[in-house]
Amino acid sequence: MARRKTKTASEMFPLVAEFKRSGMTQQAFSEKKQIAYGMFLYWLKKYNDSKQLKRQVKAAHFTEVKVTSAQPERMIIIKYGSGTEVRIPV
Repeated sequence: MARRKTKTASEMFPLVAEFKRSGMTQQAFSEKKQIAYGMFLYWLKKYNDSKQLKRQVKAAHFTEVKVTSAQPERMIIIKYGSGTEVRIPV
């Protein structure tokens, strides 16, 4: 049976994590695991990008904003056909 050449993240991310712990060079690790060097570099970048994205999402947060002087007598009112109203103080 022919060996499948395409790999998935669930197959490659554990290998990339293993590489990061190994202390080996990228070239040596890919040769040891019999992975094409270019494919290994592709998955290494995907892995690093996914970790960076997770850090960015984790660091994202909302900041509370307090309105100190609102004039509710002046509003923009948007009325939709369904009867929904949106009132925006100005």
